[in-house]
Amino acid sequence: VLRSQSRDNMIGQIALSIVGGVWAYLTFFVVPVLVAESISPIAAIRRSSSLFKRTWGDQVVANFGFSIVGFVAVLLAAIPAWVIGQVLSPVAGVAIGVVTVGLAVATVSTLETIFKAALYGYVADGRVADGFTQEALEGAYGPKRPRSSGF
Repeated sequence: VLRSQSRDNMIGQIALSIVGGVWAYLTFFVVPVLVAESISPIAAIRRSSSLFKRTWGDQVVANFGFSIVGFVAVLLAAIPAWVIGQVLSPVAGVAIGVVTVGLAVATVSTLETIFKAALYGYVADGRVADGFTQEALEGAYGPKRPRSSGF
């Protein structure tokens, strides 16, 4: 509703994007927390937020780019659909595109969820999940830097 109301307001769009980004970080671990700790959704949001802040703080630097990987995967998945649409028919191209792009999105989303679950285990109790290294999990985001008292 807010996004549709601020469609012609660039400042409103920017503010909503910032709020959306903050919400995404605060709820980063919600699904793994809900599953692993069996707590209420509100408590899961609080726990996710505290885990994220404790580990990476306010200076988040995304080193794993699932959005970039997703974009590339969708682009690569759309190429066969475009070719089939040009050679055979647009309907066949759309049908192939729905399947290939859907598989690409589902695959990247699944991989991201697996990574988040492994990252949650590492952040919550220091466990390194099978198939991951401590370095990969530590490097997922830039480490929280201590704040200096000077300028």
